[in-house]
Amino acid sequence: MRTALIKIALITLLAMAIFQARPDLASAESIKESFKQSIDETAQGTGHAELAGQLGTDLPSTISFIIKALLGTCGVIFLGLFIYGGYVWFAAKGNESEVSKARMVLRNAVIGFIIIAVAYGITDFVGNAILKGLGNK
Repeated sequence: MRTALIKIALITLLAMAIFQARPDLASAESIKESFKQSIDETAQGTGHAELAGQLGTDLPSTISFIIKALLGTCGVIFLGLFIYGGYVWFAAKGNESEVSKARMVLRNAVIGFIIIAVAYGITDFVGNAILKGLGNK
């Protein structure tokens, strides 16, 4: 307990010393500008800046769109698994091994759907926060 408090105190003092020595690090505006500059440099380096000019989008928006599209596609796959599991259960006609197979498919589909829904929510939240921070939304 005591060593944990000492570690926290040392880390706090170190952080205070760093921000005191470099006051520009503490500025939210400079952090935002630095992040935007690094995104712009990456876009220039990858050739995305020319493509963005043609498409009318920027790098963070495009990345957010691609991730959302992939997660949406996974959602459609899990919908197919729901339908498949329901069909297997319907076609089981009382066969216990087929019913247990259908239950396992449905259970795994529900777990996968929950994971995909949480990932989509996190991606949407973080993507919107980044775009809002960059002044794009």
